[in-house]
Amino acid sequence: MKKVLPFEYPTIVDTYSGVAGNVGAYMIYRKEYMPLLIANHFLITYSMEKREVGFNWEYYIYHYGYFQDIKEEAKENGVIDTIKKYITDNKYIRIILDFYYISNTTWYRDDRHLLHYIPQIIGFDDEEKCVYLVDNLCEGKYTIIKTPYKEIEEARKGHEDEILDFSFFYEKIDFVLSKQNLVKIFESWLDSQCYLERMDGKSDTQVENVIIGKKIYSVLEWTIEQVAYDSDEEYDIRTFHAIINHFDVFEIMLKEWIETTGYISSEFFNELTTISLKISSLCKDVRMLERLYIKFALNKNIGTKLKLLKKINAVKNSEEEIIKRLLEMLNESEENN
Repeated sequence: MKKVLPFEYPTIVDTYSGVAGNVGAYMIYRKEYMPLLIANHFLITYSMEKREVGFNWEYYIYHYGYFQDIKEEAKENGVIDTIKKYITDNKYIRIILDFYYISNTTWYRDDRHLLHYIPQIIGFDDEEKCVYLVDNLCEGKYTIIKTPYKEIEEARKGHEDEILDFSFFYEKIDFVLSKQNLVKIFESWLDSQCYLERMDGKSDTQVENVIIGKKIYSVLEWTIEQVAYDSDEEYDIRTFHAIINHFDVFEIMLKEWIETTGYISSEFFNELTTISLKISSLCKDVRMLERLYIKFALNKNIGTKLKLLKKINAVKNSEEEIIKRLLEMLNESEENN
């Protein structure tokens, strides 16, 4: 038997970290999910205590997903049979593996025995005796690989109590991102303070020592300084990659969604096209920043560092200017209406 679940590849968001990752890792991003995608993944947050980046902590919307722990079932019935059972029932699998045993990945036979990454399994093939594994598996690049059943079994040995669950999203996503909340998202980014209200009715008191919005650029600068002055500090691309995902969401918001909402008057559509092209250009710039950061982490060249800091500041200033203009357009459209 063979079954592979629908999966839009590559996903728009592929940075899965912190609590936000539980939802982000499984959403199949189609246009009907666009408002939820923007609400959950435009704002970036960073925990200084955990030194971990994520998306919109405390205000992330989980309501449309369902997750269930299946570790005990896997212990009793075997990990492969359990995976196949839920894939057959149209459920996606999230699983922690020891990547030492997973071939065709960056960490194969790596003595550090990486357990941090939480890939998903989207299918299986009994004839080839493999599962379809999805994540940033090869040199940080998002990919789908065929992984033999035997490797999955070996990679779970000794880690049977680590994460193994199934998930799915409800077919009907009726979330609406209002104009008011879109404005709040933009203002939250500019002011580095979240103005959104929680959907679960709990207190909206923000978590301490968490950076949000535009101040994430200061985290990039701090990350560079850490690598520059601490020879034992391992470079960490996660925040750079989250910025890439942020701009990818920004780009698709402008190209595929915002004109359909009526939130911005048609008289601004030509200017909106120009802004969209600017964001597309910034998408390329932030990918270059990530590559430049890796280069600097390896060579510690002062010239590379200065170039990196200069480009980060340029991206920050360009984005700030664009968001301020979008807010003006939203406000002027409201006045005109």
